[in-house]
Amino acid sequence: MKKSLVLMLLGLCIMVSSCKNNTADSSVLESTTPTADADGNIDFNVNIDGAALHGTMNKSWKREEPTKKEQRNIEQITDIFNSTNLEVNSTLFECLYGEIDGPISVWSLLYGRNEELLDYYGIIVRSNGNDYVFPDICHGKNPVVDYNDKSGTLLIAGDVIEGTGTHVEALYVLSVNKNGEVTFDKMLDPFDVQEYFKEQVNYDVADNDISLKIKNKSIAEVTNSEDGQGPIRGIAVGEQIAYEFDENHNIKVNVVPGVKFGVGSSLYYEDMPTLSADVKYDNGSFKLSNIRINEM
Repeated sequence: MKKSLVLMLLGLCIMVSSCKNNTADSSVLESTTPTADADGNIDFNVNIDGAALHGTMNKSWKREEPTKKEQRNIEQITDIFNSTNLEVNSTLFECLYGEIDGPISVWSLLYGRNEELLDYYGIIVRSNGNDYVFPDICHGKNPVVDYNDKSGTLLIAGDVIEGTGTHVEALYVLSVNKNGEVTFDKMLDPFDVQEYFKEQVNYDVADNDISLKIKNKSIAEVTNSEDGQGPIRGIAVGEQIAYEFDENHNIKVNVVPGVKFGVGSSLYYEDMPTLSADVKYDNGSFKLSNIRINEM
C-alpha cells in the first residue's frame, strides 16, 4: 500500500513538472512571435523624422561608353538611316511632329527591317528637306516632342526605363539654326532629376501618416492605405519621372515618390501625390526649381 502511494505521488510530481514546462515553452513562443491583424499587418510603431528621400538609381542612366549590345543596335540603326528615304518609304517610322513635306518633322524608328526591336533607339529630324539622324537617342514607346520655332529649340522626352510600375523619361535638347541645320545639344539624365529631388525633399512618417516637406515646410500630407505590407520603411524616387510641355514651351518634370515596405524592393504609389518642378535650359545647362504638388 505504501509502495503504491509513493508511486502515485511520484506520477503527480512528473505531471506537474511537465505542465510547467509546456506553459514555459508556450510563453517563450508567444513572446518571440509578432502578432498580425486580419490583413497581415504586424503591430509595429513607425516614427521617422526629417529623412531624405531615397533613390532607386545608384548611377546615371547614360553610360560614358555604350554597351556592346547598344553599339550593335546603333550600327544597325545607322545602316537603316543611311539607306532610308522618308519621302519614299516611312513604314519603319512613326511621325512624332510635323509632316513629311513640312518645314520640320520628327520621326522615331519603331523597329528594324525584319521587325526586330532595337530597344526603341533612333530619331530622324527632317528639316528643309534634309534628314538629320540621331541613332543614339532612346525615344521609348511614347515619346513627346515640343518645337519652338522662334528659338529653334527642339525638345524630345522619351522613356528610357520602363517596366511594371516603372516609367522613367530622359529629356533631349536639339537646336535648329537659321539655315535649318539640326544639332544635338544635351540630355537631362533621369539620375540627375532623382538627385535634385533627393536634395530638396525630405519626409516624416508616423505609423501610416506621411508628410513630404521642403525646408521643413509640409507640401503634402498622405495616409497610406496599403494593407498587409508591414510597416513603412522609407520613401523613394526614381521610378516615375515624366515631362510636360505647355503651349508657351515651358518644361515641367513630374515625379511620383513611392512607399517602401519591409525589405522588398517594390515601391507602392497608390496614395502618393505627383511632385512637379520647372526645368530651364540655357547655355548648355539645365536648372530645376520650384518643386510643388502637381496641378492637373
